[in-house]
Amino acid sequence: MIKKAKGKSSTIDWEVADVNKLPYENNVFEGVTCTLAIHHFNELLPAFKEVFRVLDKGRFVIFTSSPEQMKNYWLKEYFPDAIEKIC
Repeated sequence: MIKKAKGKSSTIDWEVADVNKLPYENNVFEGVTCTLAIHHFNELLPAFKEVFRVLDKGRFVIFTSSPEQMKNYWLKEYFPDAIEKIC
């Protein structure tokens, strides 16, 4: 995904990092989004603490869904294999 993203935009610094040990200073971001990814986290609390460490009075927006919700999700029509893997 990062390789594809880098091919689409060179104005963004695309990076791969461990959510439990982010390579950023404290209080450097004005916002963080997490989109359909928390199912990859081993534990939520340490990951969320690390995200809040790098936030500076910003917002942490989490977009997620349960496996039950994903079974009826509209993207299932476009990405059936991917949806089945996470359900």
